[in-house]
Order: sequence, then C-alpha cells, then structure tokens
Amino acid sequence: MKKVLVVDDQADCSEPMARLLGLCGFEAACAADGRAALDMLDGFGADLILLDLAMPGMDGYALIHTISTTLPHPPPMIAMSGHMSERDVQRSVEAGFARHLGKPADYQRLVETIAELAKNVNFAE
Repeated sequence: MKKVLVVDDQADCSEPMARLLGLCGFEAACAADGRAALDMLDGFGADLILLDLAMPGMDGYALIHTISTTLPHPPPMIAMSGHMSERDVQRSVEAGFARHLGKPADYQRLVETIAELAKNVNFAE
C-alpha cells in the first residue's frame, strides 16, 4: 500500500487532498500540525509526506529537519506553500524537500509529481 501523510493546519486544504489521493489508490492520512505528524509517523509509516510550510508552532522547515534527523530512512517530502518565489523554492530544496508545489494545490500537478517521485522510491506494498 502506498501511504501519504498530508500535514496542513487547514483542514479545507488537507482533507480534499487526502480524498483525491484515496481516489488515486493511495492510503492518505491527515495531521493538523507538526506534533501530530510526528505522532502519526510512528504508527502510519508514510511513504511520502505532503507538508505545509506555514503552520503555527512547528512549521514545515522545523518538521522536515526533525524527521530527517530522527528517522533512519525518511520518506520523500513535498513542500506545499503559497509562497512561490525563486528564493522560496530554493529554500525548500536546501531544507531537503523533494519538490515545492504551490497552494492552493493544482491537483493534476500534485498527482504527476507523486507519480514521478514514485518511480524513484520503493513505495511499501
């Protein structure tokens, strides 16, 4: 099963994304903040994480750092942000994100990006 964790403090963003991913054959779960995401990673075992950058408390940059330094094999992570300047995208790449996509989500591009990453990642079956 291909598992995707969607982390966003706005349910009106994360829930439709999770439903779309479900229609595409993924098992998707939502977390409303960084702490909840860390708690869920243990039991859910995500193969890919979609991560909002601008969240209260632990933002996306702090979360990717925590995940990358605590998990022996962290899953690829996609940054989701309303900030799309060249500098914003570069900062995401430097932080370790596999991709940086805009919000509101372009669902076609999201699905294409996940499919592209799936070619390079051994999603759990």
